[in-house]
Amino acid sequence: MNDGGRWIFEEVGEPFDFEEVERYGLRRKRDRFTPEMLDAYCRALGMRPLDENFYSGPALLLTNMFPPYVELAPSGVRRSLAEARAYLGYG
Repeated sequence: MNDGGRWIFEEVGEPFDFEEVERYGLRRKRDRFTPEMLDAYCRALGMRPLDENFYSGPALLLTNMFPPYVELAPSGVRRSLAEARAYLGYG
């Protein structure tokens, strides 16, 4: 997790059987949770995010063009999906 500062790694709750918990304590943070582990964990949960055939329909990639400290709207503002898309310039 990176909340605008340093990256931190936290482990909470009971691990799943497929988790490589011994890796979580490694010295280098980038070795604690690798892209290969993400793929394996997702597959164990029935997802295949790196397999194009997993996705069945059209998709939309949303990116945040604002720094994390910029508040786009006052707290509590609710928008429909269409309103949010229009507000962010996605049609």
